[in-house]
Amino acid sequence: MPINLELIANPVSLPATGQVATITARLTDYYGVGLGEGINVQWTTTSGSLSAAQSETNEDSVATVQLRSSNVIGNATVTAITSEDGGTGQIIIPFTDQWIPIAPLYTAWADYGGPYNCSPWTPDASTVTSGSSFTQSATCSQNQIAYRQDREQSSVSGAVRNVGGAQPLYQTIQVTRTQSAVGTKPADVSIGGDPEASYYGMSNNRVDVNMAFNYDLSLPSGGSTSAFMISGYGIEVRKISDTRYQFVVQRTGTFTSTVRFTATNGGATVFKDVNVRIQVYYSGGGH
Repeated sequence: MPINLELIANPVSLPATGQVATITARLTDYYGVGLGEGINVQWTTTSGSLSAAQSETNEDSVATVQLRSSNVIGNATVTAITSEDGGTGQIIIPFTDQWIPIAPLYTAWADYGGPYNCSPWTPDASTVTSGSSFTQSATCSQNQIAYRQDREQSSVSGAVRNVGGAQPLYQTIQVTRTQSAVGTKPADVSIGGDPEASYYGMSNNRVDVNMAFNYDLSLPSGGSTSAFMISGYGIEVRKISDTRYQFVVQRTGTFTSTVRFTATNGGATVFKDVNVRIQVYYSGGGH
């Protein structure tokens, strides 16, 4: 009487990474009655490896063996043959690929639309001297977009594949914008110095004195200066720097004059008149 072999695998498929399934063979007669224990079953497989070449049925008429998958994707056909009455059975167990998540790929952040919610430009043109070129800056919000691509990798071949489509990511950052500008503030200029300047000197020469006396100005806002006499005589004005001048006389005597100093800075100009008095005495012994 023929023997029936019913084969069952748990699990029904295996990743091709050396994983293990348990295969059971239940032996019954024509009427489905179990044949009992002690019946030898011989096992073969077309792929992978078996834990034993043969095993015997237990009291439940079941013989078991374990199948370990190879690293080759495909099907393994496991065959069971009894040593009595030539009973045989087969089961196919797929060896499948196994995909595991790996680190996703990200694109670089890129601007998405233009800047918005910008602060006022600084410094304001009204705070910079008229005609002066300078750079203004402003802080703005800027939306950005990037993409994330999820991936997975085969545990069998090492191949990598995308999972789904690229997913957009969004962020908002603060950016600084710049532009060139020209100042509109009228130039500030001021000039300081004593309004009265008196000097005394002694010379042993009456006609070839060539005596110089220093006069200092202050320019709190910067700028440049010039000077000229608007009244008087006998005094020469020499410029040493924008803040230092000399009053020069060539003879002995008393000399008075009003000297006008002019200070300019950008487009602004101021004047300062200084009354100058110089007395040079002859000390004797010369010409």
